Amino acid sequence: MGFQMLVYQKLIFSWILIIFFLYLFNIDYSVVAPLKKHEMLTKEDEKVLEQELWDKGLRVPTYWPSPEKQKELTEYPDAKKHQIVSFIKSGIRILGYIVIPFDLVIAAGILVFSEVIGIIEELV
Repeated sequence: MGFQMLVYQKLIFSWILIIFFLYLFNIDYSVVAPLKKHEMLTKEDEKVLEQELWDKGLRVPTYWPSPEKQKELTEYPDAKKHQIVSFIKSGIRILGYIVIPFDLVIAAGILVFSEVIGIIEELV
């Protein structure tokens, strides 16, 4: 009972600290921050946006990357290699979980090894 109460006290204290620092540094922690007066669109801006939405010809694609950048963006990693390494990692993980009841140290080593394979998976 005492340990559980200590955990609850630490959790409550942590939340109080988080809320205090959010307030102290004026960080907006709401899920959807309400617009402030200076961030709101003017009626003229709203009309332009609405017109652009209805008329595709008025849209100016200034955000498109250059042809060199487009080429870089389309060079994806090899999905087949990623899939193979992922299956190997999953097999090693399953083996690690199977070994847990028999030898905890060896199981932990196998699971750590599967995490190393996971890092390699992200690099493939």
